[in-house]
Parts: sequence; structure tokens; C-alpha cells
Amino acid sequence: MGESHDDNKISTDTWKDVAATDPANAGPARPSATRGSRRRHGAATHARARARRGLILSAAVTLAATLLGATPANASDCRLKYFYNYDGSPAWPSMQVASTASCSLAPAIARFNGGTTIAATSADAATFHTYVNPDGWSSWYLNDAYGPVAFANLGAPALTPYSEGTEMAFPFAQALLYFWEPGGQPLVFDQGSSLWSPAFSQSAPAMARTSTATEIAATTTDNSLWFFWNIDGSQGWGSRQIAGPSLAYGTPAITADDNSTEIAYIAPDASLWFYWNINGTATWHPEEISGPGTVWGGVAMTHSDGGIQIAAPGPGGSIMFFWAADGTTTWHPEQVAGPGTMQGAPAMVAGNYTMEIAVTATDGSLRYYWSYDGTPTWHGAQIAPPGTASTSPAMTRSNGGTEIAVAGP
Repeated sequence: MGESHDDNKISTDTWKDVAATDPANAGPARPSATRGSRRRHGAATHARARARRGLILSAAVTLAATLLGATPANASDCRLKYFYNYDGSPAWPSMQVASTASCSLAPAIARFNGGTTIAATSADAATFHTYVNPDGWSSWYLNDAYGPVAFANLGAPALTPYSEGTEMAFPFAQALLYFWEPGGQPLVFDQGSSLWSPAFSQSAPAMARTSTATEIAATTTDNSLWFFWNIDGSQGWGSRQIAGPSLAYGTPAITADDNSTEIAYIAPDASLWFYWNINGTATWHPEEISGPGTVWGGVAMTHSDGGIQIAAPGPGGSIMFFWAADGTTTWHPEQVAGPGTMQGAPAMVAGNYTMEIAVTATDGSLRYYWSYDGTPTWHGAQIAPPGTASTSPAMTRSNGGTEIAVAGP
């Protein structure tokens, strides 16, 4: 599929040229729909400014990436798997991406101009791999692998697309490592950065792009939430502590455009928080979305159609969804699915006039939920059977379809 992101068009040509068996109980098709937003239109918007913050943190070290051989399989390995769907179809064909991956650390997935990249941590947490599937290819290939192999403490990755490729970040020890790959090719030697301060947790960071900068949100070992940014062409990273210590933990979520940046995270008391910032200012504005004891695990967030949408695990393994119109502080909760549904963290994307959520269920099946913009009704489907998944899924959109990565037995 192309990179034009024309989500009004249902693709009818060959998207991924593979032979695959559709899973049973794939559920109802997801047809196109007339947009009717559940988010209020015409709401007052945050004041906008574009002046970028000055860089205040230099990149600590420029790192080299090493292309490594495949890691031998062992009992703790899981298979890295890929699922895709055309808008309007109930079928979810699949491909195996790799035979060795972590059974607990979630992969990441992103589009580049001409294909899809998946990043995953090895089963022993000693290497980090990227895999590429150019549009129209029937297989995936190992694009790059990163050490150091002497230390088995890499965390889960994050990916974000830019016009010519993908950018990635992942925890190592108490540092945060950053690299980029151009157009589905291995990275240019010595193109990378390392942030050693503050001391980062092993939870996956979150990444976003504006037209001229990369932005990262990450939590630290003292349960603080930090924000980092890098202007294109600069070797330096700016940083700011947003919340903490003892106020944030786990994997946050981030969205950004040329006007503002938004971050969501879960506090140690299991409350859900949202912060927004006008680009070019130092002030972050906090909002409590739901109170203590209401959400657990990780969050997913999108910004579409004049509003912000957040998904998170609710009480007892339920799936909760929250939305607010831009310029308002009123958050509207919806239960997507009841207790006993999911484990780990959800993945979420804005689709073809829909909101889409993928989760790993308590029985290891891969499940998918969607609702039309403007309605509170959620439709569910099992897209892969029990025993398929052990990690949380990752999710992205391409022209006329949805792509999911997950690891499991």
C-alpha cells in the first residue's frame, strides 16, 4: 500500500502479496461511514505558538550500531507476528516476521514511504532488531540489529515515521538510545544519540514527529515523567521534567503537531493524567482524566477530528476509552469491553472515520475493537485465536488498512 493515507478509499488491489489463512471468528466488516464526530466541533482551541524551545541538553554519546547475526532460538523465544486488514473486510491475513523475539516486551510498528518497519527486542533482551516489509513483498527481512550484546537489559522499543524512514528509541540500562533508519535501509553508521540523564526506567518510551522535530516522552526510575525534543539537523536534545517524582510510571503516550504536544500517562495510584503544551512555551497544563484506582498498565493516544482520544486498561482487565474536544477539559469515558477482556496495554489508531483498538486478551488471543466517530457503540472481533499473543500489540495505519504487530508462542 502507498503512503498517501487516503482513508476514504478502500483498497482493492494486492496490498501484501501473501497466501494466508483468515482466522476464525474474524467478526463483522468495518465499512466506510459518514463522519459524525462524537467530539464537539467549534470548541475553543489551545492558543497556538510555533517558537521552538531552545536546546538545553546535549546528546551524551554518539553510538555505533552493529549488524549482528540471527540470535539462536531458545525456550524463551516467541515468534514475531504481523496481521493486516483492508477497510471493509472481516479478514485479517497474517505473516510470521521472525522466529525469535521477546515474549514479554511489546514490539513497535510504523510506516515509511514504501513499506512497513517492525522493531522488537530479543528474547534475552541483549539485542534490538528492525524488520522491513516493502509494499508488495511476500516476506520480511532483518534490516538491522543493535547491541551491545554483552548486556541483557534492553527495554521495549518505540517507533515513529518521518518522511524518509523511521526513528526509534529504546531503554538500555538507565539510558535512552535513539537511532534512525532511512527508507527501510540500515541506519547510517554512527547516526544515533544516547541520553544518560535522568535515570530512565525500562518501560518503553513514546515518540512523535512534528514537521521539523522529534519528540519523546519517557518515565524514569524515580517515577518522574520527562519530555525530550530534537530539532532536525541538531545533535542536541532539549529536556524538561513534566511530572514527578513519584507521579508517573510505565509507558506514556504522546501526540504532536506544529502547534502543540500532548502526553498521557498513568500515575502510581492508578489514575489517568493528560498534559498539553503550546510549542515554544515551557508551561505544561495538567488534567486528571480519571481518578485513583481506575486504570492500570499502559496507555494509547490519538489526536484526530478536533479531539484527543485515549485508551487504557480499566478495572479487572476491562478496556476503557476517553475523549475530549480540543479546547475543553471535559473528558468522556466509555467502556469498550468488560472485565476479563485484556492484559497488558492496548494499541490504538484513528482509522477510516473510526477509532480502532487492538489488545491481547487474557487467553492470549488477539482482539480488535472499533467504533464509528460520533457513536458510543463499540464492535469487537477476535482476529487470532487463543495462544497467539503474549506481548501487548502495536498498531499503525496505512492507505486503506490497519497493520498490527505482536509476539507470542
